[in-house]
Amino acid sequence: MLSRIATRFALFFVVVTVWFQGSALSGPRNPVSQSNDEVMLSAAGNAYNPVPSPDGSKIAYVHTGWDRFRGSGGFGRSNLLSEVMVMNSEGKVITPKPLADAFLVGWISDGQDLVCFRDYLCFLVSLDAVKSKEARMALYHELYKRGSTERATYCGFLDAMCWVGPADDFDYIMISGRRLARNKSAIGDMLVPSPDGRYIAAFGSYGEAPLWIYDSQKDSWTDLGKITVHPNRDWDYIKPSWTPWFRDSSRLVFISDGGLVISSPDGKSQQRIMPLSRPAGLPVASPDGHWIAYVTFDPTPRDVRPDLLFWGGTTIWVVAAERGAKPRAATRKAAETTCDLSWVNYVEVVFDRIGPEAFYSNSHIWKARVLSH
Repeated sequence: MLSRIATRFALFFVVVTVWFQGSALSGPRNPVSQSNDEVMLSAAGNAYNPVPSPDGSKIAYVHTGWDRFRGSGGFGRSNLLSEVMVMNSEGKVITPKPLADAFLVGWISDGQDLVCFRDYLCFLVSLDAVKSKEARMALYHELYKRGSTERATYCGFLDAMCWVGPADDFDYIMISGRRLARNKSAIGDMLVPSPDGRYIAAFGSYGEAPLWIYDSQKDSWTDLGKITVHPNRDWDYIKPSWTPWFRDSSRLVFISDGGLVISSPDGKSQQRIMPLSRPAGLPVASPDGHWIAYVTFDPTPRDVRPDLLFWGGTTIWVVAAERGAKPRAATRKAAETTCDLSWVNYVEVVFDRIGPEAFYSNSHIWKARVLSH
């Protein structure tokens, strides 16, 4: 814990010093190779973590920067600005004021509310900035207990907020303060319910960590093995989001042991799609389940601290969701890093590009067409 905090502080010190909704077709489309069809959606301000609404018409995101408390003067993450906003799919902002001072998880299934958390509070918020289902995850004296987490999500089948909480040498899925499910192993800090609400994926937000699947119908757990969400261990610092689920909840996609893997929730059906020859992360399945998009990175040493890496040199790739498929680059190689990737519709993805500049002052949201019509 101390070494990770020291690494994050050192990394922060270095930074300070230095168009259409596709219709579902029966068969897969063709990938676009190194397309120039890339559009910046957030030219007016620093933004990251874009999450499309279920119908793809809107994109929620986090407006960021520094000096959250307007003059506290600190360099800790409490001064990181996180304002939840919404734009349409063409980049026009439709929320004149921030909906919440919080990090963003995503939309609930009906697209009416957003799931948010920060400072050990979690809640839903509507596009009218009305909060609901608010829950406190921990009191001040509980924050330093083993496994205390700031992340939370919304569990639709129980209509309540949920998070990971330790108790009695076990990890629990907590539902608005009560215990839902117990696991004798550490299950990480990220919970991602399946779209149909039956399962909950649980995993760590940094480094390699086991991917656990809780089946609410059978009240059972399955360990799908260690996965890598993002190759940069400090990915979690600004609390981006990621989901491994296919839209029909029948499968998950993730990176494990240097390869791209698709698995059923119970682990009985598992395919290694392809090996990965370079650092990669954030694999996400297209709405029809035919394609996987993911990001590769070519990290380089920082100028001031060569012992620390900046995880830039990013390219988005697409590959068919079948064994032995060959990936194709769908975007140019960018100097910036990427912390979030999602499908807007059947042919387009949305993602962020974040530069190494101080206070996240070069952070933008981009959209790219990665499949042909």
